Amino acid sequence: MSGNTRNQLLSLIAYEIQEIHSSFRGQLNVDALIPCVCEECSQGDPHFFAYGDLIRRVQKGKATIECNKSFEDVQVRDVLDGTPFNEINRVKFKLYLTDNFNKAELEELLFEFRNSHEMREFGERLDLEAVGLKEMGKEQLIVRIIEYCDRREILAALYRLARSKRKG
Repeated sequence: MSGNTRNQLLSLIAYEIQEIHSSFRGQLNVDALIPCVCEECSQGDPHFFAYGDLIRRVQKGKATIECNKSFEDVQVRDVLDGTPFNEINRVKFKLYLTDNFNKAELEELLFEFRNSHEMREFGERLDLEAVGLKEMGKEQLIVRIIEYCDRREILAALYRLARSKRKG
């Protein structure tokens, strides 16, 4: 299993496990561990980070964390998302949005993204007015929203939502 389906399944499993743990009301002490995505760890036998520590880093504005195995700094959002975004991925994502969404559908996607559980979890708020949603054409909107989300390190979350709306 790979791609968006994998991420959705893993998110669903993580949510259900969290619900089970919370039903014990503090009687069960469990740490969720997330594998590192650095190049060395991606080859196998990864270092693991505590999920709660990663979330606290995001909430405190810390963008990176050091891998205890490779000593590389990795993006916290990439670890949480499991899908690092490099420049090639940004270009492919722009093409994907261009090919699969008209402007009205893009606006609908962005409104849904703004109110998503993931955005609330990280304390993010997508300021659609600051992006200039209504005033620009489709191509310009796509470039602007990718830049906006990339600066805030929330691009992978938008990618997952877009892929869940369109298979392609």
